[in-house]
Amino acid sequence: MNTLSGPYISKVEISNFRNFKDTIVDLSHKQVVIGENNIGKTNFLRAIQLILDPKLSDEDRNLIETDFFEGLDSPMENGNEIEISINIRGFEHNKMLLSTLSDATVQDEPPTLRLTYKYYAIQSGDGTYTYQYKIFQGYNEDISFTNFHRRYLNLKVIPPIRDVDGNEKQSQITN
Repeated sequence: MNTLSGPYISKVEISNFRNFKDTIVDLSHKQVVIGENNIGKTNFLRAIQLILDPKLSDEDRNLIETDFFEGLDSPMENGNEIEISINIRGFEHNKMLLSTLSDATVQDEPPTLRLTYKYYAIQSGDGTYTYQYKIFQGYNEDISFTNFHRRYLNLKVIPPIRDVDGNEKQSQITN
């Protein structure tokens, strides 16, 4: 029997976003993000917020060239893409979430939902690229994840606190 109190992010996969080239992070129910300055804590949280934060506008979800992995050469001129996926578990008792996000189901045991943010290039006739994003459920890019769906997932990012002795920032993600 699941004794966890609610849905939680069980995995984050990030490709080509800021300081993350190809990164997979497995998580458990409650998380505290801690570490030295400039190692990617804020970027990691931002990646999750691109998918889940209901306060971000469409404009806030559009990215710019400096959001691409720093090791890519002219990513927007070369049509590179950014992809961020999160898996969610611990929701099987929540009937409303089950029905609302049924299209996001990618695994039955343990029950797992998947949501993906994709920032991708569209090539025009002259060879240049324009960019747009989509956020989708499961593996089907045609099934959108919208603000309607976000309200059923209660994500909170607690602002960083500074460890005075160690001079490290800590942030916490809770569901």
